[in-house]
Formats: sequence, C-alpha cells, structure tokens
Amino acid sequence: MLCVTDHLVRAPEGATRPRGEITAHSHGRYLEAIETEAARAQLLYGLLVIPGLELTYDDDDPAQSAHALAVGLHRLVDLSEGLDPALAAARAAGAALVAAHPYETAIAAYASRRTGRWAANPETSSKLVDRFELFNRHELFAWIAERRLPSVASGDFHQPEHLLTWKTLLPCPKDETAIVDYLRSERPAYLVHLAEPNRLRAAAYKSVRARNQSSSTRFWASRSPPPHRHLQETTPSPSGCVRCRPYLPYGECETLEWPQPRGSCSVGGLASPRARGRGTARCVSASLR
Repeated sequence: MLCVTDHLVRAPEGATRPRGEITAHSHGRYLEAIETEAARAQLLYGLLVIPGLELTYDDDDPAQSAHALAVGLHRLVDLSEGLDPALAAARAAGAALVAAHPYETAIAAYASRRTGRWAANPETSSKLVDRFELFNRHELFAWIAERRLPSVASGDFHQPEHLLTWKTLLPCPKDETAIVDYLRSERPAYLVHLAEPNRLRAAAYKSVRARNQSSSTRFWASRSPPPHRHLQETTPSPSGCVRCRPYLPYGECETLEWPQPRGSCSVGGLASPRARGRGTARCVSASLR
C-alpha cells in the first residue's frame, strides 16, 4: 500500500514554503490525480494507493512544530486555527493519524525538520494521534520505543533509494477501509526492512542450491517489484530449453527446476549463476532440463 501525503502547510511569516504544497485551490486536482494513478497502479502492479495529507505545522519554536500524516483523508482541513483542531477534524473525517519524524526536542533544534512537539509533550501527543513513526527511512526515534507508544515505519518516499528502507506490515486485508481502521486501533503493527533485492535473491539461491545439490526440487520464487524495463533476450541451453517473457504482475510466482548445470543458461532467473551475477533475474520464466 502507498499513501500519498503531500504537505498542507501552516508556516511562520516569511518562512520558506515547500514546493507543491496543497492549498484550497489545488486540493481537488490533487485528489483527482491520486484517483487516476491509483487505478493505474492497481491494474499494472496490484498496488493499493490511497489519498492523505501531511499536516505541516511549522513554528520558530521546535517544541511547537509538528507534522502529522492523515492516512485516508479525502477532504481538506484547516490548519490556520492550529494543529490540534486540524487533527480533530481529520480524525472526524475518518483518517488515521501518524506523528511524523518525531525528533526529541534537543535534536529538533538542529534537524532539517524541526518537529519537536511530539517529544516535548508525549502524554498529550499520544491522545492526538493514533501512531508514531519509530522509523523514518533509516532514522530511528528511540524515545518512541522507550515509552512503548504505538509505532509504524515509513519510507517518506521522495527518491528511489527511499524504497528500500523500513516499512510497516499490517495483518489485514489490502483495502483502504481495513488499513485505516487497523492503524486507528491498538492492534500491533510489524516493522520490516526492505533489503536490497539482489542480496535476497543471492541468499535464496545459495540456500536452495545447498539443500538440493543431489535432487531435483521445485522452488517457488516470489519476485521483487518489477523494474521499469522487461528482459527480451533468451539464450538456449545446450542441454534443454529456456523461455523468457516479460515480467508478470508483482506477487505472482514461477516454478524453477533444480538442479541446473552451472552456466547452461544466461537468463534463467534464480537458477542461473550468470544471470544472477548480472542482476537481471527479475522477469524470466525458466524451465531447465
């Protein structure tokens, strides 16, 4: 699931405002764009995309500055009267609220995002939001764990490298209502780190080869999210055949036959040492004899 949360901003007079901030004038187009991309993401990748906003209350005093993610928010709220009324309005509209990058006050004074309010008053903060970011990308906010506050992990995705960071796993249906309800509840969330896919594939390959050196075993390989290009090449194996076709939607699996004569195929996904070494083992369907 991906929640789009562009910034709705209240900033001090004269402060630099973020590019692309959401306003009353742009909010309708913002929701339309998310709806269009959500349909495309579902069709191509089986990816659920839901709307939201990052309620951005910036202040010259870091102890008063805070950002909150409103997950599943479909209407505009008003930040001009302060963050607390805006959070209450977002909650009444059905959104799940997450305290974003909650720096400790002493650190917030020097951070790029001076959001120290959540730590300055944790008792009040815990009543205003449903969860707190324990991880933002690779950054850990240890005080959240020390106080045993309900937590999530967020990639705060702005660039491709932000994908392979800490993320949240929720044991609920992949449906907007179910996800928002779960985040608003007291049920536990599970945090995972999305390691570099090639390292995972290499580890899986070595593990399977070690177990099946003397027997033919079927190995079900769940592949990583699709790349932006498809493999179109194929090289026949001297001892059999290999077929290659474009990548299927994320989450589907293919069956690979083991063992394989070393080096007999240049595209055979996890079954091919040479393909694995080139980092191209993402979009092939291989049958090795």
